[in-house]
Amino acid sequence: MPFHRKWYVFGLTWLSYAAYYLTRKNFSIVKSRLHEELGVSISWLAAADTAYLSLYALGQFINGPLGDRFGAKRLLVFGMFGCALLSMVFGFATSALAFAHLFGLQGFFQSTGWSNNVKAITPWFGDGVRGRIMGFWSTNYQVGGLVASALAAFLLAHYGWRSAFFAPAVAVFLVGLALLFFLPSPEAESDHVRQKNKLNAPSVWRNPHVWVLGLAYFCLKLIRYSLLFWLPFYLHRQLGLGEESSGSINRH
Repeated sequence: MPFHRKWYVFGLTWLSYAAYYLTRKNFSIVKSRLHEELGVSISWLAAADTAYLSLYALGQFINGPLGDRFGAKRLLVFGMFGCALLSMVFGFATSALAFAHLFGLQGFFQSTGWSNNVKAITPWFGDGVRGRIMGFWSTNYQVGGLVASALAAFLLAHYGWRSAFFAPAVAVFLVGLALLFFLPSPEAESDHVRQKNKLNAPSVWRNPHVWVLGLAYFCLKLIRYSLLFWLPFYLHRQLGLGEESSGSINRH
């Protein structure tokens, strides 16, 4: 397949997963403002996080197989439009209950991102280079986290907490449109490869290394999401940093 087309797909899928973070990081950045202005309790803020993580985990088991059935491109466009819509509605919401429901649903739509972007890019690169390519491609969540934190913190400080949901919603929607019109549907993965993956899937659960790695990843996620969701709140409320500084520090 043409050399330039591979990198075209690389760029679109890289941008896609980086953009998901725009509607993932903004809630943690604005928590202090929601607590101070609207009186949302810490318990309700934590409930929103729990809803997000629960539906994100559930979505990982659902949206990956749906990508196999309906195509990675369709799931990505569906997911990004859903993330954008929920972020926009969040910006209009006023109650703790609404925040918890909306952020929980955000988690489900966020779960369309990783598996289907990987599925979309994988057929375009052969086994000999795929590991190296994916190493570079995986910088998307680092860069996405950096940009998302800085953007949400800037919007919060200068235009209010609602803008930290409106502007990312527009950006994610535009990236979703770009995928809809410009991302090729990969044809490189043949039917026999898909059938082989389907047959091998049950044996993965019997591999003890999968369970060990899964447990390690679970422990890592506990620490990562504790910092991701609560570090700006702690820095602002306990250490007295400004909202923009507190949000900008929360990079990953």
